[in-house]
Formats: sequence, C-alpha cells, structure tokens
Amino acid sequence: MFEFLEEYVVADEFEDHDKKHTFYPIKEEEIDQLKSNLEGELPYELVLFYQEIGYGYFYDEDGCFTDLLMNPKQVMEFKLGKGNYEYSEEREHLDNCDLVFFEIDADFHIYVKLSGKQQGSVFLGKRKIADSIKEFVDKVTRTSNYFFG
Repeated sequence: MFEFLEEYVVADEFEDHDKKHTFYPIKEEEIDQLKSNLEGELPYELVLFYQEIGYGYFYDEDGCFTDLLMNPKQVMEFKLGKGNYEYSEEREHLDNCDLVFFEIDADFHIYVKLSGKQQGSVFLGKRKIADSIKEFVDKVTRTSNYFFG
C-alpha cells in the first residue's frame, strides 16, 4: 500500500542521507506493544505503514515544521500523557476515540478517529482532512502541509 515510499527508508537515524522524506524501520514487537496497549484499536492502515515503511519525516529538508509520522512509542506516550507529552494542552481537546499519529510541531498534531461515524478519518483540530490514513499519506507526500489549505 505504501511501497512508493520505500526509497526514503534509511537504516538508522545516524545514516547520512539527502532525501526528500526520511523514514526509519520499526520492529514488529514495537507495533505489537502499541496494539496491546490500545487493546487492538490500532488502525489497519497505520499498522501497514509501520510494517512497510516505519516512522519518520515528510519533507525532511524544509525545516519549517516537524512533519513526523510518529513511532509507536510516541503515539502511546501522547495517548497516556507521558514523556514529552505530559503537559500537552492539546490532549485536553481530544476524545478517547482520537489517536494522534502525526506531529506537525511540538504542540500541533493530527489524529485519526478510532470509532464512531468518522472511524478511520483523519483530522486536524475539528476539521476532517482525509478519509483515511492512506489518503492522508498520499496527499502529504504530494504537497507539504496540504492540511493547512
């Protein structure tokens, strides 16, 4: 599903690269841990992205925003309000059925609905920006920060 991004996967964070996007592989155990912590509520397309590509940065060279598809540990820390996200005011505005998976910058995130009528849809604040994670990835790959338009 996300094979078109394979050319941007690097072996590790210390590898020197000069790529439009930069992604790092994820171990299956990390995905399983997140699934377990979320009691199976991990969107299928996010699991596929993790398995096929990993996690990492879109438009790594622009420097304006982080544009990070978060790794499983970051997703869980945000959900639980731990680590860098312990004092995130943004968490107060999310429902239990919202799962943050993309960091625009430290205090600005994109989430996917885990249940309800909008299940699988991707949101920035209260605005729906994609019908699925696949659509979101397709759009953000073509146009940096399309979600602000």
